[in-house]
Amino acid sequence: MIGGKLEKGVKCTSGLPIPHSLQLLDTLNMIAKESYQYVAGKMLGNSQATMSRVANRVFLAFAEELMNAMAAFYKIEKFARVSGCIERAHIRVKYSGGPDVATFLNRKTYCSLNIQ
Repeated sequence: MIGGKLEKGVKCTSGLPIPHSLQLLDTLNMIAKESYQYVAGKMLGNSQATMSRVANRVFLAFAEELMNAMAAFYKIEKFARVSGCIERAHIRVKYSGGPDVATFLNRKTYCSLNIQ
């Protein structure tokens, strides 16, 4: 996955290299908390500039993986702009009642749609 693309390059404020797993987790944490680079960097003792470099590398790696996935789907059957799929997943839905409840009730006794 993207770990190999993040192996080298970014060093923290103290000059030590940042492991690829931490680069990924730091960036995901920043996105999840809708935080600024300065705040996300300070949480782990890094500067805003370091967090900027880390986030940039992670975003570029994600973009490259996304483009590779899209190219693979296009190569299979000319599926344009497809980046992934869900196989046999049950997506929970709210059921408002009615005579066709059996259509939506799954084996775990909640209403869902079977996405294939």
